[in-house]
Amino acid sequence: MAPASLQWCAHPQLARDEALSWWLHRFAWANAISNHTLTSQLLGGRAFWPRDVDRFAPILLADRCASLLGLSTNRMEAATLRRYEGILYPRLTIDGWLPWITPVGVFHRTQQHHGHAYCPQCLAEDGAVRITGRLAFEIACSRHQCLLWDACPRCDAPVTFARVELAMAGRFPCPTCGANLAAAPRRPLVMRAFAFEHRCHAAMRRGFARIGTMDVSATDFFAGTRVLLRGLYGRRYLNGLTDASTIRCLRWAASARPITPFEHWRLWTRQQPLAALEAYLHDWPAQFLRDAKRSHVYRCRFEPTDAANPSWLTDVMAEIEPALSRA
Repeated sequence: MAPASLQWCAHPQLARDEALSWWLHRFAWANAISNHTLTSQLLGGRAFWPRDVDRFAPILLADRCASLLGLSTNRMEAATLRRYEGILYPRLTIDGWLPWITPVGVFHRTQQHHGHAYCPQCLAEDGAVRITGRLAFEIACSRHQCLLWDACPRCDAPVTFARVELAMAGRFPCPTCGANLAAAPRRPLVMRAFAFEHRCHAAMRRGFARIGTMDVSATDFFAGTRVLLRGLYGRRYLNGLTDASTIRCLRWAASARPITPFEHWRLWTRQQPLAALEAYLHDWPAQFLRDAKRSHVYRCRFEPTDAANPSWLTDVMAEIEPALSRA
């Protein structure tokens, strides 16, 4: 066990929206020790970094942040994926799929999946790596209005931020190839997908979202839009909603569609389906019903796997098959 009187030479403050894993990494560097040494002292030698830290930390560090790091439990949990509990998902689990959360797949302290996005300009200006980079709908930086990066700009390797050296002023070298992560170039941004990102953040901030003519809770909004994603694009013998879309830019070649869950898709690939969601929500439910009729999409495409659909979606789904039968 770490002594309660453990003192630190430096105590960098946890920034707003900063990921706890990145702050612990900065904390260790500021005190001239490795992040492994830091967490070993906090946890009495227990393994910490060979896992998804921002998912596991609330369990391992909850009773130590206030006494040993000077960070309240509430503030610590707000810097982890626990902050989205009850909004994006009912309960934070330590493994398995979580809706709207991108996986990082840590193996031997190395990240296997492109699950943590970052803004190069934010990294260059204030060294920020934000917990919002784990959200599947987070594709752009609101501050700089640029597309995020989910990999090294040179070697395209997933970035394990806990292995990035912080001693080099103005540079954040990729742990794989050494390229400066903060020097990644700007890339084109799909503004309609960016608008959906804003809609999601507004729903989390207010606790509700406006859909059509009604307000729905943030929980129902995220549950319903995640179900809508399942029916946007076809899978082998099943049509997708956008296969016969009256909005040409929403169509997508079948060969370009990943077969993995949406949260596993690369960031640049997620832009088009998010743009499609925004287009349908902007004119909900008229555009949705028109395309469902044109593409012969049935209600089964939009059945959730673990719970009932929220009422705002169920009421519209009831109109799909009757509309098809009259066609």
